[in-house]
Amino acid sequence: GDGGGLGAAAAEAPGAGGESGESGESGVCGERGIFPKAEWPTVAVLITAYKEADETIAKTVVGCARQVYPAQALHIFLLDDLQNQAMRDARKATVTAAFDKCFDLGNGRSLPAHKRPGFSVVWRPDNSHAKAGNVNHWMTTGRNGYDYEYMMILDVDMVPGAFFVQEMLPCLLRVDRA
Repeated sequence: GDGGGLGAAAAEAPGAGGESGESGESGVCGERGIFPKAEWPTVAVLITAYKEADETIAKTVVGCARQVYPAQALHIFLLDDLQNQAMRDARKATVTAAFDKCFDLGNGRSLPAHKRPGFSVVWRPDNSHAKAGNVNHWMTTGRNGYDYEYMMILDVDMVPGAFFVQEMLPCLLRVDRA
C-alpha cells in the first residue's frame, strides 16, 4: 500500500505473523513507532471459508479477536460460501459463541462491545470464483471495501498470533522520509 487507499496483505502460511513479545503500546504502530496509537489505521481482517469445520473457523476468528490492536480500528469478517441455511445458522452460532467467549470477564460479565473489535459474518448467494469471488462480493456489498484503510486476507486454517496485524502493517505502509 502507499498509505492512501486500500492496502492488502494475504497470509497463506499457518503461523505467519506469530507473537513477537512486544506490547500494544510499542512496536511498529505503537507510541514509539510510525503512528501514535490514536492514529492507527483501520484494518479489515477477511477470513474466507467454504466447507471447513466450524471449530477450525472458530479458532481463526478467536486468533483475530485477540489481536493487540485498538478495537475501534479492527473489524473481523468471516466471508462464508456455505449455501445450506441450516448449516449457516449452526456455523454462525458456533463461531459467534467462540468470539464472545474471548471477552468473557467471569461472573456473568463480558467486555463491552465498544471495547471489542467488530465481527460480522457475510454470506453470498453462490460460491462462484472461490476465494476471489468471496472477497469481491465483500468489497462490493455495501461500503465494505471503502470503510477500511487496509485489509488482510487469511485462510480459514490460519490462527494468527496476537501481534499479527501490527507485524503485517509495516509491509503495507509507505513512510515518507524528509
